[in-house]
Amino acid sequence: MLAELWAAKWEFVIVWVVVGVVTFGATYLIPRKWKAQTEFVPEYNLQERRALQQVAWDLGIDAVLNTSGTVIQPIHYAGIVEDREFLRELSGRPVIDSKGEEHPIYDHFSRRLKSPELVYDRMSEMITAKQIRKENSCLITVEAEDPAVAAGVANICREQLAIYIERNQQQVRERNMRCYAELAGTNITARTLYEMAEIDALNHQPVFAVIRNADIPLRTSSPRRLMITCVALVLATIVVMCKAWRKRIPEWL
Repeated sequence: MLAELWAAKWEFVIVWVVVGVVTFGATYLIPRKWKAQTEFVPEYNLQERRALQQVAWDLGIDAVLNTSGTVIQPIHYAGIVEDREFLRELSGRPVIDSKGEEHPIYDHFSRRLKSPELVYDRMSEMITAKQIRKENSCLITVEAEDPAVAAGVANICREQLAIYIERNQQQVRERNMRCYAELAGTNITARTLYEMAEIDALNHQPVFAVIRNADIPLRTSSPRRLMITCVALVLATIVVMCKAWRKRIPEWL
């Protein structure tokens, strides 16, 4: 078997050279992409003011702004980032590319695409979020054909997500305040909750701890030219080996 392989040594050399050059060259036709990531911890504390929450629930109010039913947790962020409405808001934000030019995010993801739906499909594939359970944080990953755009979009997406979270909590806060106000005239407990909610609203300062900012990546994330070439060479080697052992294969089968 080794002698048969040795007899086909020049076939191996020719196939390796041709496949290696063609495959490595073909990868240059694939648009290069850079990946940037940012990680942060959102604002929520489910242990805060448990007794007051229980009283509010007894009154039929969601309060106190940090309950499990009203707070958006990191596990929900992937769905938010993939949502069309969120992507539409994000696509209008400006971002600076590697040339120093400022364009809307939509323009960078709409290259070679004419349909807006296809553009948003591409954005939902290249802009992703996931929960890091160990640290209970959120990791936003962005792939783009420009390294500066990848980093810029990741940071802008984090800012947009923070606005979304605060807007949602503000809606809950306003709804609770209306409920408190309606009950405050006839219920002493509701009046106390109303006063505490007003103080909470005045002193409320959103906490949004950024663990890692998205920096401009120095290496491309795709295509992985070396890996693609190695896989192609392995497959080519198997084909040549099968050809060299073509008389033995029927015996093995």
